[in-house]
Amino acid sequence: MISVTDLRSGDFFELDGQPFLVLKYTHAALGRKKARVKLQVRNLKTSAVLSKTFLGNKKLNEVKLEKNKLVFLYFDGKEYHFQDPDNNEEFEIEKQIMGKKGTFLKKKDKVDALFWNQSFISIELPITVNLKVIEADPGIKGNTSANIYKFAKFENGLRMKVPLFVKAGDIIKIDTRNGEYVERMIKN
Repeated sequence: MISVTDLRSGDFFELDGQPFLVLKYTHAALGRKKARVKLQVRNLKTSAVLSKTFLGNKKLNEVKLEKNKLVFLYFDGKEYHFQDPDNNEEFEIEKQIMGKKGTFLKKKDKVDALFWNQSFISIELPITVNLKVIEADPGIKGNTSANIYKFAKFENGLRMKVPLFVKAGDIIKIDTRNGEYVERMIKN
C-alpha cells in the first residue's frame, strides 16, 4: 500500500483493479479541513485521462508493472507493432492507447514495454530521441531577430517546428515529454 501523499508525477498505482499513471499531483490543505490530494491520472488500460481527489490519509495499492525491452517494427495505421528480441513474440498496441508516444518511434527502436498481469499495456520512451530531418522549409533571410520557427519533416514522418537554421540532413534531439526541439546534434 502507498499513501496518496507519497505519490508524484510518473508514479503508478492501482485503483478498482485498474493501473494508473500519475500525470499531475496537487496537495491542498484548506484551513482546519483535512488535506486533499488532487491527481490527474491516465488509466493505462484505456488511456483515459481522469481527475481524482483523495483525502490525505488514503492508501492505494501499488501496481506491479514488469518492464521488458521490445523492438518497434512498424505502424499499420491502426496499431503499433513490437517484437520481443528474445523469443520473437509480437505485441500490438492501438493508436489511441499509444497517444503521442508513437510519433517519436522509428523502425528498430528499442523501448521499455510495460506489462501488467502479463498483458502489454504501454511503452516508456527515453526523455529525448534523435531524428534525422528529411525535409525542411527554407529559412527566410533577415528573419533572425526573434525566435522564428519553420516546419521540418523527419525520417519517421513526424512534422514539427524547428529553428530556422535547421536543414535537411541534420540530426535533431527532440524532447518526448513535450515534443519540442532541444538541440541540433549533427549538422549537415
